[in-house]
Amino acid sequence: FNEFKEEDEMKNNVARAHIFLCIAAVIYSVYNVVLELSFRDEKKLSATGLSFFREVAAVPCLYVLAYWREGSPRLKHRNHIWLFMILAFVLGSFQLCFVIGVSLTDAKTAALFQCIEPTTAAVLATVVGAEVCSIKK
Repeated sequence: FNEFKEEDEMKNNVARAHIFLCIAAVIYSVYNVVLELSFRDEKKLSATGLSFFREVAAVPCLYVLAYWREGSPRLKHRNHIWLFMILAFVLGSFQLCFVIGVSLTDAKTAALFQCIEPTTAAVLATVVGAEVCSIKK
């Protein structure tokens, strides 16, 4: 009986994962179009300003989500705070570069680059030794 329960639970998790992946795909698709439209108007939106407001809006949302999923955040080692700050700087810089890139091109090209990001991340992770390359990956 437990085997059937585990199998149903696994199917539910797979279905839930597919739903959230579809939602993420829709958000990413709409995001590129909104960016292109916001840069097209005569009252051009600054790429730097848009990137800043996007990050400012994302931080509280991510903290709330993390608190809801995992409880109060605690760092085991205080020296890891510098690693988080470096990561935040790198991710913020990446977002700024992406938004500036979209302002210089169109939504179709931006969507293409967004599709190859996971592959680029996998290659970089393999190069720096964070991932092991295998046939399945």
